[in-house]
Amino acid sequence: MNNKTAEKVFTGLFGITVAMYFLGLLVLSFFNHATADDYFALLHERQSGFWGFQHFIYFHWGGRYFSSLIAAIFSQNSFLISHYYVHTVFLLLLTGIATYFLVTVVNRYLINKSITKKDRIIFSLLISVNLYGAYPELSTALYWFSSAVTYQTSVILLMLMAAFMIVFLQEINKKIRTTALCALVLIVIAINGSSEVAAILSAVIMVVLLLTNKGKLKDKWPSIILLTIVYTVSILVLIIAPGNRERMTVLDGKNINILLSVASAFYRVIVVYWNLFQSALFWVSVTAIFLYSIHIRNKIFMLQHHKASLKTILLFLAVWTILLLIVLIPILLLSNGSIPDRALNVLSAASLIVFFAVAFYMGICVKDKNARFVLGNVQLNYSVATALLICIMANNSTKEIAASAMSAKTYHHAMMARENLLTNAKQLNLDSISLPKTDAAMKLVLQNGNAANQKAMLKEWMQRKPSLLFISDDMETPESRKILQDYYRIKSITINQ
Repeated sequence: MNNKTAEKVFTGLFGITVAMYFLGLLVLSFFNHATADDYFALLHERQSGFWGFQHFIYFHWGGRYFSSLIAAIFSQNSFLISHYYVHTVFLLLLTGIATYFLVTVVNRYLINKSITKKDRIIFSLLISVNLYGAYPELSTALYWFSSAVTYQTSVILLMLMAAFMIVFLQEINKKIRTTALCALVLIVIAINGSSEVAAILSAVIMVVLLLTNKGKLKDKWPSIILLTIVYTVSILVLIIAPGNRERMTVLDGKNINILLSVASAFYRVIVVYWNLFQSALFWVSVTAIFLYSIHIRNKIFMLQHHKASLKTILLFLAVWTILLLIVLIPILLLSNGSIPDRALNVLSAASLIVFFAVAFYMGICVKDKNARFVLGNVQLNYSVATALLICIMANNSTKEIAASAMSAKTYHHAMMARENLLTNAKQLNLDSISLPKTDAAMKLVLQNGNAANQKAMLKEWMQRKPSLLFISDDMETPESRKILQDYYRIKSITINQ
């Protein structure tokens, strides 16, 4: 088999493997169902209307105005309930588009158009697969609507912001640069209305890009000042929201513990790094990117004179760790050391892209001809490509997709039965209704279905709650049941033991 044939075979296998991975993510979305937090949005949008819902959230819940805007759009006419898969489909698609756009911009403006279109697509797919594998909570990134529109939307917007910032700083054509600036203004407003983590991280990214392009800022200062004003105003809108104070009432009477907050920030950075570094897929991907950049380094003449060593990697790691701490510490100070793991999805995505960029840069900096000859060995490249395919098929997120797929249909039927009972109770004007918990509901589905003849082990897998779809049992807490009662206009929901 010659090199061209082998390359086509590996490209085809990569495409099939990645397609199967994303097909698994996509199919699961059609078995997904809303939770109490989603019903909360639906209920208040129905009671207050589109703009009334925005007012309620901003004054009583939090300042994430862009996330609440998306929630209100999806809540129109209870669209979310009957089309709960739509947000996952959109997020998967938009993440892929944003990743490809970022890779294309970097290729055009920073590395001399050295990557072909086919390889840019492969890069984008590889980054996307690694993103979903690196998240501390994949379920909240794609499937739980209330979280996904906050944090995964932030990831998409941050990639677009970085791309347009590069265009703004590097482009000579004034029309294109002005278009990039307009896009940046809108994106910054959206980011600052999505999440606090993304808002601070966006400022860090913009400052880093400005510092690394300081030689090209002479005629751009009016635009930079405008961007600074837009950022400042929009983040103030986020911070001063009355709803933030209401949500933080649980901290009343507690002194802010600086030591606890700093220690918590270090712990969160460790969590982000652990989720990356424990993944074999991450290391094989880093190796593949490193070898690829060695292969094309002669096309990137602007960086060939750069030198790098182990000290360079450690410096990158130290600087990036400090930047993550700068993002985390202010948030943790305000929340007294508390932050949900799903908020770390944003930092995991940013860290992954940064480390991939470092791997690419390190490959360009390999000057020793003997080292390039050894690292360019065809058999080595085939071995890495094979390992990459294996790791995509066998990483933790793939395992979670497969495990969730085993019980997704059972979970779907259990939730459909619950929703039908609630809808019927409302139509029949029943004052109360008794519903089973999720575990019992799934067992009931299997008992009434065709699973009686299944083997015991398969049956056990089919009745496990799918980790990617199941967030919490709305029957468990009085607060969740109260939201369902209000939405379906039922006086009482009790647990069927």
